[in-house]
Amino acid sequence: MRMKWWLFAVMIILITKPAFGQWHSLGGQGKDIAASTGTIWVIGSDNGIWQNSGYGWASYPGNGQGRAIAVGPRNTPWVIGLNNGIWKGTGSGWVQAPGGGRGKDIAVDGSGKPWVIGMDNGIYFLDGNHWVQYPGGGRGKAIAVTRRGVPFVIGMDDGIYRGTRSGWEQVPGGGRGKDIAIGPQNRPWVIGMDNAIYKHDGSWRQLPGRGFGHRITIGPKGTKYVIGMDRAIWQYGPSSGGAASTPGSAAPTPGGAASTPGGSLWISLGGQGKDIAVAGRTVWVIGRNNRIYRNSGPRWIEYPGRGQGRAIAVGPRNTPWVIGMGNGIWKGIDSGWVQAPGGGRGKDIAVDGSGLVWVIGMDNGIYFLDGTRWIQHPGGGRGKAIAVTRRGIPFVIGMDNGIYRGTSSGWEPVPGGGRGKDIAIGFGQPLVIGMDNAIYNHDGSSWRQLPGSGLGLRISVNRRGAKYVIGMDNAIWRHR
Repeated sequence: MRMKWWLFAVMIILITKPAFGQWHSLGGQGKDIAASTGTIWVIGSDNGIWQNSGYGWASYPGNGQGRAIAVGPRNTPWVIGLNNGIWKGTGSGWVQAPGGGRGKDIAVDGSGKPWVIGMDNGIYFLDGNHWVQYPGGGRGKAIAVTRRGVPFVIGMDDGIYRGTRSGWEQVPGGGRGKDIAIGPQNRPWVIGMDNAIYKHDGSWRQLPGRGFGHRITIGPKGTKYVIGMDRAIWQYGPSSGGAASTPGSAAPTPGGAASTPGGSLWISLGGQGKDIAVAGRTVWVIGRNNRIYRNSGPRWIEYPGRGQGRAIAVGPRNTPWVIGMGNGIWKGIDSGWVQAPGGGRGKDIAVDGSGLVWVIGMDNGIYFLDGTRWIQHPGGGRGKAIAVTRRGIPFVIGMDNGIYRGTSSGWEPVPGGGRGKDIAIGFGQPLVIGMDNAIYNHDGSSWRQLPGSGLGLRISVNRRGAKYVIGMDNAIWRHR
């Protein structure tokens, strides 16, 4: 490789993540990233292998761990393991590559052939069950490869090189970088020495959007993904406002007991929030910026009207209701927000199956909206949090943190007593965030801890019984 380099001409902008307009968070944190059709893959901060096909991060079967990842045809992952071994995903676990071998970075071409940076920094490809060194004796730090098997590497001097079948040549325009990926037009993209993102079209150009990152990959359709400077996982492309349009710019870590509400039984939905509600397959949150977001599929979208709130509930026809920042009670109307008939103010909110709205009032009393009037539930009870069945039976966390059910004349403790911090209803029975922040469901006579040892701050349950929580790190999680 020739010892001649050109520095990228850049303006260094001091930000810590790829944000500003074109970037949006996918949730989670990672160490390496790869993309295939419809699926993003990462080495998580716990070194586990995670995949996201639009419905949150899920652990790949087999409990594998790795240092680097690439994906081949038919969504087949390949990883450099923690011991630098080379492993192939089978759908149910992992098998070592034919011929064994060890490496530092990995890429896969369109035929499914893996390429690696070896332990000696040489560049190798797998020919059947033998690792063959690429002609020219080049060495590198990072590798990417086109679908037709043309390798590109970050050299030991950080220069950017392309394989010529007989050796290596520097790409036109020179340049230096830290990581490399190949786009669908066989053009390289790099993380530059300043951690900015550059594309090559005969010369190097910085990607609009001022993103910075550690690792980069390009999907089959040209979508850019990076591990940001904060180790968060970001996608470049049209969004409803960049990083600010996600429910929180600080993302949860996919995997690891320190960040999940309870191990492998929980799936991250990305983002962070303060309160949560769910209706059918749509999840609603009050984001960390107090804005209202919904997620019915691949990502979080801000609800029209730029409303802000403290608590949220969802009624029939996916109609959101919120307690606003001034404690006013507001109803979503597709294009924005209108104040509830009768005005009123509250601290927590729930909606029954008929669309009747219930609140914890400013005096901690329990009220429901009858037309344009707020009426206190009989018995004069007071509470901190409220949930209601589809048939209009309220359950509350009382001022003593006890768990109570409404009757036609007042309130009674649920069988088995118990104390909690938040409450939701599933199949007519309460689920609570306990005083220890663990999650418990009620079987009609006693409390049982939810499998998965989850911990959380807020909880919601949909009609099919799927549980969603705001975790201890304010991340948003769904129970499997």
